[in-house]
Amino acid sequence: MGAHNSKLFYEILYDTDLSFVKWALQEFTAWQNTITSTKVLKINGTKDKLIPPRGKTRTKLIEGGEHFMIVDRADEISEILNFELEKYLVNFTMNSIEDFLATIQIQLSNDTINWNHLLKTVLAHFNCSTGTLHFLDKDALLQLNSYIGIPEFLILKLSTIPIGKGMAGIAAERRKPVEMCNLQTDDSGVARPSAKDTKVEGSLAAPLIYDNKLYGTIGIAKPVPYDFTKAEIDLLMQVGELISKKLK
Repeated sequence: MGAHNSKLFYEILYDTDLSFVKWALQEFTAWQNTITSTKVLKINGTKDKLIPPRGKTRTKLIEGGEHFMIVDRADEISEILNFELEKYLVNFTMNSIEDFLATIQIQLSNDTINWNHLLKTVLAHFNCSTGTLHFLDKDALLQLNSYIGIPEFLILKLSTIPIGKGMAGIAAERRKPVEMCNLQTDDSGVARPSAKDTKVEGSLAAPLIYDNKLYGTIGIAKPVPYDFTKAEIDLLMQVGELISKKLK
């Protein structure tokens, strides 16, 4: 926790009503929750000894974070909260698929496209936490253009993908979407070994195609097992076509 944080922690304890603390600890440890909500996000530190990560609630882990990380890792927590808030706001204003596609078209109409913002819009609509956008270069390699939710140590491994390798490469090779209910337990060989380090489970990769020409791939994923519906897969293909039209 560090000397400074320890001092602050004990100052907080000193100013706390002990009766309330005893009541809160008893209620907290005895709580028998029977409902798991997919709309709740729990932010946990991997080294939190007081409240260690557990349960099936959707959780965002902060590597090395301790119980006092709300103070010493505040910037990371704020980034997570702001991202979740942006997803909520996007979902709140997008009441239909037509609105979603119209939003994508507006973003693509700009002279300078903010690809990361566009990817955020896609992830928010599909309620996903992780996404990648690769563009095909002149050497027929998929080059990473934008990403969200990918650990920094994986960026180099995902920066260049050959056609036919991994979910994105296979989607590009087949020119068809590739879907996986749980990437963590998959043993088909479709996903690259490093992909499991993203900690995502339900995953979908779709090619960017327009007029039978390949322009790249887009990938989205959830932190829980999930089977994307045909309607969702078709919609991501539509997004890919809109992006391709802009790239042609």
